[in-house]
Amino acid sequence: MEIFVYQACSFSTDRPGLYGFSARRETLAFSEKAAGVEARQRAFTLIELLVVIAIIAILAAILLPVLNAARLRSYQITNINNLRQLMIAFKMYNTDNNGWFPENLSESTDGEGSSGTWSLPYKSWVAGVEKYNGQSDNTNIAMLVNPQETQLALYLPNPAVYRSPGDQSKSGPPNGLAGPPRIRSYSMNCAVGCSDAAGDPEPQSPLNDLTGLTYDTFTKESMVVGGMGPADLWIMTEENPDSIDDGYFTVSMPNGNVGEWRNYPSKLEGNASGFSFADGHAEIHHWVQPQDIATTTYLSYIGTSTTVALKDPDLGWLNVHTTVLAP
Repeated sequence: MEIFVYQACSFSTDRPGLYGFSARRETLAFSEKAAGVEARQRAFTLIELLVVIAIIAILAAILLPVLNAARLRSYQITNINNLRQLMIAFKMYNTDNNGWFPENLSESTDGEGSSGTWSLPYKSWVAGVEKYNGQSDNTNIAMLVNPQETQLALYLPNPAVYRSPGDQSKSGPPNGLAGPPRIRSYSMNCAVGCSDAAGDPEPQSPLNDLTGLTYDTFTKESMVVGGMGPADLWIMTEENPDSIDDGYFTVSMPNGNVGEWRNYPSKLEGNASGFSFADGHAEIHHWVQPQDIATTTYLSYIGTSTTVALKDPDLGWLNVHTTVLAP
């Protein structure tokens, strides 16, 4: 009986299958084949992969300009906020000093020595000279927030406000791509502010054009009237990182049909730059012919000016918002 059961089991296990092999082996073979077919059905073909890659590339091409525009808009909003805070400090200083504007000293009149250090008591609205030479002014936050060195420090103790979000300049050397980040991106209109090195609120030297005509300089809030109203007179702007040095933005008024860029505004926010005005408002100004304005490279300091035709709409806009002919 035991032998019969064993043979029956053996017969049922090893009986020939449909293709002449044992049923067990054929069952295993068909199972493996089915698994292979299922695996192949789950895999992507080369054409399917190429289609997916093409779709991703199309979506990226659509989204990148949108993301870039959003980034620029974010930069512009931060830039405007910085300029507004600078103007709040500027106006608080006016209020505490009988309407006098803060000093606005150039590198040639501020006591700047060969060592590159700021010499007290040569205060200005902001201290320090920014260049790509690795000097301490590039990174010394005290130049912004120490009341012993700069006049707006009491009213604006946050150093982050002085740097534009689009400004990626570094201290150097040998250029603005090396070293730690610099601390300042903004400069003040050369026709605005006082210039007495001892701290007295006296008018600065007359602003002349290339032919010697005399233009107004504004040292008091009460002087901003008439042909140059508070909403028209720009006070601070974001300067081209390759052009910035002191906090004094030099503008040459036109000579006949010829104008000249002396310092260069920035165009890092989509061929635009931020400006604040004497009435306290700030705005983003878009340049019409940005090709005439030096492009930021962070490779070298721009120490030379560029002559352009007076019909240049960007220089013309800057001139009429800088000052007017003296009466």
